[in-house]
Amino acid sequence: MLSACVSRPSAPEYEADDTTRQLSDQQALLIEQASQLLELAENSDTKAEQQSYRAQATSLFIKAGEIDSAKEQLDILMKQYSEWKSQPGVDAESTLASIKLLAAEIAVAERNPSMAREIMDDIKPVNQQQQAELNQLQ
Repeated sequence: MLSACVSRPSAPEYEADDTTRQLSDQQALLIEQASQLLELAENSDTKAEQQSYRAQATSLFIKAGEIDSAKEQLDILMKQYSEWKSQPGVDAESTLASIKLLAAEIAVAERNPSMAREIMDDIKPVNQQQQAELNQLQ
């Protein structure tokens, strides 16, 4: 679903200014937080907790501009969802909506509005938070 390639600009040949350094520091912090969430996901006792941590990490990767890492986590989330969706204690509808919201965020970050629109049209929010996230993406 999200197999589009991401082209990245080559490294600039000029020295970074304060804004660039701040952005890099912010990105590094987001990536560090995402990594900590992934560690929590790996050590989780429940599937719901694991998915929650992984989804939060995916969102942080998107905010940090680490789209490849976000896609990797999205693939894991989708695989886990397909394995867990019929098990007791899994809110399949809410989980699927959350995964699709992340996929739409990735499409937006990749500047792929047609893919983002296609994904958003397919999202069925289960709660107010998901509806708010969908409204924000639109």
